[in-house]
Amino acid sequence: VWSSTWQNNPYNNAFHTEWFAGWFVGGFKYINFIKLIPRLNNYGIQLCFPKTYHVYYSNGSQWIHVKTVTNQSVYAQDVEISLPHTVYANGIHVVATELRSDGSWHYCQIADAYAGLKNRPAVNIQPIGYLDEINSNGIARGWCFDPDTPGISTEVHFYIAGKHIGVILANEPRPDVNSAYGITGNHGFTFQIPKEYLDGKKHTIYAYGINTWGGHNPVLSNSPKDIT
Repeated sequence: VWSSTWQNNPYNNAFHTEWFAGWFVGGFKYINFIKLIPRLNNYGIQLCFPKTYHVYYSNGSQWIHVKTVTNQSVYAQDVEISLPHTVYANGIHVVATELRSDGSWHYCQIADAYAGLKNRPAVNIQPIGYLDEINSNGIARGWCFDPDTPGISTEVHFYIAGKHIGVILANEPRPDVNSAYGITGNHGFTFQIPKEYLDGKKHTIYAYGINTWGGHNPVLSNSPKDIT
Protein backbone atom coordinates (compact mmCIF):
# COMPACT_ATOMS: atom_id res chain seq x y z
CA VAL A 1 0.00 0.00 0.00
CA TRP A 2 3.04 2.27 0.11
CA SER A 3 6.55 2.44 -1.24
CA SER A 4 9.44 4.88 -1.16
CA THR A 5 13.21 5.19 -1.42
CA TRP A 6 15.18 5.69 1.75
CA GLN A 7 17.66 8.53 2.06
CA ASN A 8 21.22 7.81 0.97
CA ASN A 9 23.30 10.28 2.99
CA PRO A 10 26.92 9.49 3.98
CA TYR A 11 27.92 9.40 7.66
CA ASN A 12 31.20 8.91 9.50
CA ASN A 13 29.48 7.04 12.34
CA ALA A 14 28.03 3.55 11.81
CA PHE A 15 25.64 4.17 14.72
CA HIS A 16 24.15 7.35 13.29
CA THR A 17 20.35 7.13 13.60
CA GLU A 18 18.52 7.38 10.28
CA TRP A 19 14.81 6.85 9.68
CA PHE A 20 11.94 7.11 7.25
CA ALA A 21 8.18 7.14 7.67
CA GLY A 22 5.44 6.71 5.09
CA TRP A 23 1.70 7.32 5.17
CA PHE A 24 -0.69 5.08 3.27
CA VAL A 25 -2.49 6.56 0.29
CA GLY A 26 -6.18 6.78 1.15
CA GLY A 27 -5.62 6.77 4.91
CA PHE A 28 -6.07 3.79 7.19
CA LYS A 29 -5.65 0.20 6.00
CA TYR A 30 -5.84 -3.21 7.63
CA ILE A 31 -2.37 -4.78 7.53
CA ASN A 32 -0.70 -7.85 8.99
CA PHE A 33 2.77 -7.65 7.45
CA ILE A 34 5.41 -5.13 6.44
CA LYS A 35 8.00 -5.90 3.77
CA LEU A 36 11.27 -4.01 3.24
CA ILE A 37 13.04 -4.39 -0.12
CA PRO A 38 16.79 -3.65 -0.15
CA ARG A 39 18.47 -1.93 -3.05
CA LEU A 40 20.81 -4.52 -4.64
CA ASN A 41 23.86 -4.20 -6.85
CA ASN A 42 24.55 -6.37 -9.91
CA TYR A 43 25.88 -9.14 -7.64
CA GLY A 44 22.73 -9.35 -5.53
CA ILE A 45 24.36 -7.73 -2.50
CA GLN A 46 22.51 -5.09 -0.52
CA LEU A 47 23.78 -1.57 -1.03
CA CYS A 48 24.17 -0.40 2.55
CA PHE A 49 20.87 -1.80 3.86
CA PRO A 50 21.00 -1.12 7.62
CA LYS A 51 22.42 -3.78 9.91
CA THR A 52 20.14 -2.96 12.86
CA TYR A 53 16.73 -1.29 12.62
CA HIS A 54 13.36 -1.01 14.36
CA VAL A 55 9.95 -1.26 12.71
CA TYR A 56 6.76 0.54 13.82
CA TYR A 57 3.22 1.09 12.54
CA SER A 58 0.96 4.07 13.22
CA ASN A 59 -2.47 3.68 14.83
CA GLY A 60 -3.21 7.34 14.16
CA SER A 61 -2.01 8.67 17.50
CA GLN A 62 1.31 6.91 18.15
CA TRP A 63 4.00 4.70 16.63
CA ILE A 64 3.75 1.12 17.91
CA HIS A 65 6.91 -1.00 17.83
CA VAL A 66 6.51 -4.42 16.19
CA LYS A 67 10.02 -5.73 15.59
CA THR A 68 13.74 -5.07 15.99
CA VAL A 69 16.07 -6.63 13.41
CA THR A 70 19.77 -7.13 14.25
CA ASN A 71 22.64 -8.51 12.15
CA GLN A 72 20.57 -8.21 8.98
CA SER A 73 21.93 -10.49 6.25
CA VAL A 74 23.74 -8.75 3.41
CA TYR A 75 22.24 -11.22 0.92
CA ALA A 76 18.56 -11.01 1.92
CA GLN A 77 16.40 -10.29 -1.12
CA ASP A 78 13.68 -8.83 1.08
CA VAL A 79 12.73 -8.70 4.72
CA GLU A 80 9.16 -9.55 5.67
CA ILE A 81 7.97 -8.62 9.14
CA SER A 82 4.80 -10.35 10.31
CA LEU A 83 2.72 -8.36 12.76
CA PRO A 84 1.44 -10.14 15.88
CA HIS A 85 -2.10 -9.69 14.55
CA THR A 86 -4.01 -7.68 11.95
CA VAL A 87 -3.90 -3.98 12.79
CA TYR A 88 -5.63 -0.86 11.53
CA ALA A 89 -2.82 1.48 10.53
CA ASN A 90 -2.19 4.58 8.44
CA GLY A 91 1.58 4.39 8.10
CA ILE A 92 4.86 2.64 8.85
CA HIS A 93 8.08 3.91 10.38
CA VAL A 94 11.56 2.37 10.25
CA VAL A 95 14.47 3.58 12.40
CA ALA A 96 18.00 2.40 11.60
CA THR A 97 20.46 2.47 14.51
CA GLU A 98 23.44 0.69 12.93
CA LEU A 99 24.42 1.39 9.33
CA ARG A 100 26.62 -0.51 6.90
CA SER A 101 29.58 0.88 5.02
CA ASP A 102 30.71 0.81 1.40
CA GLY A 103 34.28 1.00 2.66
CA SER A 104 34.40 4.77 2.79
CA TRP A 105 31.17 6.01 4.35
CA HIS A 106 28.17 4.60 6.19
CA TYR A 107 24.83 4.77 4.42
CA CYS A 108 21.14 3.97 4.83
CA GLN A 109 19.48 2.74 1.66
CA ILE A 110 16.34 0.80 0.79
CA ALA A 111 14.46 0.41 -2.47
CA ASP A 112 10.85 -0.07 -1.34
CA ALA A 113 8.64 -0.69 1.65
CA TYR A 114 5.20 -2.30 1.55
CA ALA A 115 2.45 -3.15 3.99
CA GLY A 116 -0.64 -5.24 3.38
CA LEU A 117 -2.79 -8.25 4.17
CA LYS A 118 -2.11 -11.90 3.42
CA ASN A 119 -3.31 -15.34 4.53
CA ARG A 120 -6.91 -14.53 3.77
CA PRO A 121 -9.39 -16.95 5.35
CA ALA A 122 -10.89 -19.63 3.12
CA VAL A 123 -14.33 -18.21 3.85
CA ASN A 124 -14.73 -14.44 4.20
CA ILE A 125 -17.29 -13.91 6.98
CA GLN A 126 -19.17 -10.61 6.79
CA PRO A 127 -19.09 -8.06 9.62
CA ILE A 128 -21.77 -8.24 12.32
CA GLY A 129 -23.27 -5.20 13.99
CA TYR A 130 -26.30 -3.36 15.30
CA LEU A 131 -27.43 0.27 15.09
CA ASP A 132 -28.81 0.72 18.60
CA GLU A 133 -30.25 4.21 18.26
CA ILE A 134 -30.13 7.69 16.76
CA ASN A 135 -31.22 10.17 19.40
CA SER A 136 -32.89 13.56 18.99
CA ASN A 137 -29.49 15.26 18.78
CA GLY A 138 -28.49 13.14 15.80
CA ILE A 139 -26.06 10.92 17.69
CA ALA A 140 -25.95 7.35 16.37
CA ARG A 141 -24.78 4.56 18.64
CA GLY A 142 -24.17 0.89 18.04
CA TRP A 143 -21.52 -1.77 17.58
CA CYS A 144 -19.80 -3.73 14.84
CA PHE A 145 -17.02 -6.28 14.42
CA ASP A 146 -15.61 -8.56 11.72
CA PRO A 147 -15.60 -12.25 12.81
CA ASP A 148 -12.48 -12.81 10.68
CA THR A 149 -10.54 -10.28 12.80
CA PRO A 150 -12.53 -10.06 16.05
CA GLY A 151 -9.72 -8.56 18.11
CA ILE A 152 -9.48 -5.32 16.14
CA SER A 153 -11.91 -2.46 15.57
CA THR A 154 -13.89 -2.16 12.35
CA GLU A 155 -14.97 0.89 10.34
CA VAL A 156 -18.66 1.79 10.05
CA HIS A 157 -19.77 3.99 7.13
CA PHE A 158 -22.95 6.10 7.07
CA TYR A 159 -25.12 7.05 4.10
CA ILE A 160 -28.21 9.17 3.43
CA ALA A 161 -29.98 8.81 0.06
CA GLY A 162 -26.90 7.12 -1.39
CA LYS A 163 -24.54 9.89 -0.23
CA HIS A 164 -21.66 9.04 2.06
CA ILE A 165 -21.96 11.29 5.12
CA GLY A 166 -19.22 9.96 7.38
CA VAL A 167 -17.16 7.14 8.83
CA ILE A 168 -16.30 6.08 12.36
CA LEU A 169 -14.03 3.42 13.82
CA ALA A 170 -15.97 1.15 16.17
CA ASN A 171 -13.36 1.34 18.94
CA GLU A 172 -15.38 2.11 22.08
CA PRO A 173 -15.70 -0.50 24.84
CA ARG A 174 -18.77 -2.73 24.58
CA PRO A 175 -18.31 -5.47 27.18
CA ASP A 176 -21.85 -6.72 26.50
CA VAL A 177 -20.94 -7.45 22.88
CA ASN A 178 -17.65 -9.11 23.86
CA SER A 179 -19.41 -11.30 26.40
CA ALA A 180 -22.21 -12.26 24.00
CA TYR A 181 -19.84 -13.26 21.17
CA GLY A 182 -16.81 -14.42 23.16
CA ILE A 183 -14.46 -11.87 21.57
CA THR A 184 -11.91 -9.29 22.70
CA GLY A 185 -11.21 -5.71 21.66
CA ASN A 186 -13.41 -2.61 21.43
CA HIS A 187 -16.36 -2.58 19.02
CA GLY A 188 -18.78 0.16 20.00
CA PHE A 189 -19.29 3.43 18.11
CA THR A 190 -20.80 6.87 18.59
CA PHE A 191 -21.32 8.94 15.43
CA GLN A 192 -22.63 12.48 15.11
CA ILE A 193 -24.94 12.91 12.11
CA PRO A 194 -23.84 16.07 10.24
CA LYS A 195 -25.78 19.15 11.34
CA GLU A 196 -27.17 19.88 7.87
CA TYR A 197 -29.36 16.78 8.19
CA LEU A 198 -30.83 17.90 11.52
CA ASP A 199 -33.18 20.27 9.72
CA GLY A 200 -36.57 18.99 10.86
CA LYS A 201 -37.04 16.98 7.66
CA LYS A 202 -37.13 13.21 7.45
CA HIS A 203 -33.82 11.52 6.53
CA THR A 204 -33.10 7.79 6.40
CA ILE A 205 -29.70 6.72 7.78
CA TYR A 206 -27.93 3.57 6.59
CA ALA A 207 -24.96 2.16 8.55
CA TYR A 208 -22.59 -0.39 6.96
CA GLY A 209 -19.91 -2.57 8.57
CA ILE A 210 -16.68 -2.57 6.54
CA ASN A 211 -15.18 -5.96 5.73
CA THR A 212 -11.53 -6.27 6.79
CA TRP A 213 -10.67 -8.46 3.81
CA GLY A 214 -12.72 -6.58 1.25
CA GLY A 215 -15.85 -7.80 -0.45
CA HIS A 216 -19.41 -7.23 0.72
CA ASN A 217 -20.01 -4.57 3.39
CA PRO A 218 -23.38 -5.42 4.98
CA VAL A 219 -25.88 -2.97 6.38
CA LEU A 220 -26.01 -3.25 10.17
CA SER A 221 -28.99 -4.85 11.86
CA ASN A 222 -31.68 -2.33 12.91
CA SER A 223 -30.50 -0.10 10.05
CA PRO A 224 -31.76 1.99 8.32
CA LYS A 225 -33.23 4.39 10.84
CA ASP A 226 -35.12 7.64 10.24
CA ILE A 227 -34.33 11.01 11.79
CA THR A 228 -36.35 14.21 11.57
